[in-house]
Amino acid sequence: MKNVTYGLIIITMILFLGLGFFQSPLLANTENEIEAGEEVLLNITTVNKNQYSMVKSIVLNKHNVEYLSENESEIYKFKYNEDIINNISGRDLFIYSGINNEPWVNDFIAELKKGDLGIINMSRGIKTLTYENGDENPYYWLGINEYKIALYNVKSAIQEKDPKNKSYYEENYTNVINKIEESAKEVKLELEKYKDYTILTNTNTFDYLLKDLGLTSVNVKKEVTRKILEEKKLDENKIIFVKEKDPIEIVNIIETKKEDGKVEETKKTNEEKLEVPEVEVKKPLDVKSVELIRWDGEKTLVELALSNIKLVTDTLKKLPIVTK
Repeated sequence: MKNVTYGLIIITMILFLGLGFFQSPLLANTENEIEAGEEVLLNITTVNKNQYSMVKSIVLNKHNVEYLSENESEIYKFKYNEDIINNISGRDLFIYSGINNEPWVNDFIAELKKGDLGIINMSRGIKTLTYENGDENPYYWLGINEYKIALYNVKSAIQEKDPKNKSYYEENYTNVINKIEESAKEVKLELEKYKDYTILTNTNTFDYLLKDLGLTSVNVKKEVTRKILEEKKLDENKIIFVKEKDPIEIVNIIETKKEDGKVEETKKTNEEKLEVPEVEVKKPLDVKSVELIRWDGEKTLVELALSNIKLVTDTLKKLPIVTK
């Protein structure tokens, strides 16, 4: 009888342990499913307000998004310290423009404590234009196609950090792109009438935008406008002059340490002055001109691009349709 009793006890213990053994993984799996289904709250920092607007167009009301600089001048004057380094190091994403738009950014990134921080260069994959001296033109964010690539980089980075809402971000991205392409398509149809016309400009700021519109542009910096017309055999009635409204002079201070230990500062600006000799002033050209805007704190980059495109189109419409 005792043997039977002991046998029943042993069997009961085995069954009890067996239930416990098989139930534990089920509880663990349930907890993992809850964690995987939870919403994440990302902390995202951009360098400037334009990048902030790009991020907001993808995330809308999700996540915490902040920016370091209100305008372009502040970007170049920006100074970081240990507190800023620690703050950004604790974020989920840090987004910047690249291509010398932030002259301090490489040193800044080198000092960040990476951890889980995602560092995103929006210019990745963009085919840059260059100045005559070979330097890269940093104003890609004013171009239509380049803006779409930059926005794609932003979208992809956010999707990687929050895969649960991947389709949500994809939909928002598609909505922005569709709006741009729809507006650009209408404009390009209108500009077909002016494909043989030429844009003269004294700035490289809008090179990306003009290229995307399929317009022929000639830079007249350091050269006389009438001389250009003669050399290029351009019809005065088939050109417009594009310049920048209220151009911002970005001054980079280049410090050179001399042998005596003193530091010599050299200022290098982002724009060269247009040289116009007196003879040109006496004999002005009758050319329609338009001022485009590089930076507007009240508009997103999409709104700014579409506004600049409209300015160019409206100016061209003032010209007579000249046929060969």
